[in-house]
Amino acid sequence: MQKLIYTLIILGGFLSTNHIDAQGFGSIFRAGLNFGTMLGPVEGSSNGDYEKLGYTTGFHIGVGARYHFDYLKKYGIGMEGNYSQKGATINYDGPSFYVFRNTSGATVTSIGTRKSNITVSQTHIDIPLYAYAKITKGLEISGGVYGSFLVGSKGSGDLTFSGTNPLVNEFTVQLNHNYIKDQLLDYTLPLQGDFINIPIAAQQYQLPTALGAYTENGTRDGNLYKIFDFGLIGGFSIYLNEGLYLGVRAQYGLSNLVNNNMKLQYSAPGTDNKAVLSPDKRTNLTFQASVGFSF
Repeated sequence: MQKLIYTLIILGGFLSTNHIDAQGFGSIFRAGLNFGTMLGPVEGSSNGDYEKLGYTTGFHIGVGARYHFDYLKKYGIGMEGNYSQKGATINYDGPSFYVFRNTSGATVTSIGTRKSNITVSQTHIDIPLYAYAKITKGLEISGGVYGSFLVGSKGSGDLTFSGTNPLVNEFTVQLNHNYIKDQLLDYTLPLQGDFINIPIAAQQYQLPTALGAYTENGTRDGNLYKIFDFGLIGGFSIYLNEGLYLGVRAQYGLSNLVNNNMKLQYSAPGTDNKAVLSPDKRTNLTFQASVGFSF
């Protein structure tokens, strides 16, 4: 990650001191903050939502090239390459269940309540393509499309569960997710590291004190979050002088970010008393506040 950021900074400095000589071409460098979340259906009932999606913060940095259609650089098209941190907070508070397993192969599903809070942090390489127009001397508007490639995907938070049928005393574990590297948890083998004992109906079940991304999944069919995303962009920039500007841009995703073969529902188990997959779609929404230079 650090090498990529250094490369972008060096390339931006090169472009800023070495203008492209071909008529109509220019360059751009931008960096700033991201405010991102995910959009889509959430779990709930007629009495209210159990699940809530919120915003996270990150940063972006990138460089790009522009082609001006006129000598005064009022109209043109542009393309960029940006390192961008996105994500969302995903909170659940409501009726739920948990499927416990042990080394002998026994399973038991306890119906109860769940409260979980997790911050999902996604690292992307964004490639926006856009058209721009300066409607006044200092105000520029732009719009277009973007493609995005996921290169890092993690989550952190905590989970609290208590069961009533059968009875499970309330416990809290940490959530430490790596959605790219984590594997299924093999309960037939002794757990490694720190774990807690959960007594249920005269049997002992064990849980790690920190759950991985796929601890509750019974099978593995890819990663939870997809590698490629695309959507629309739009924004405006206020130029403080000929080259320096402050900008705001919105990214509105059109593709489903999640792999529905791995996304679980938490409000109720299926007919076999096991976790069921969720068909719900999640899309990206990110707002970017930037400071940049256009040459």
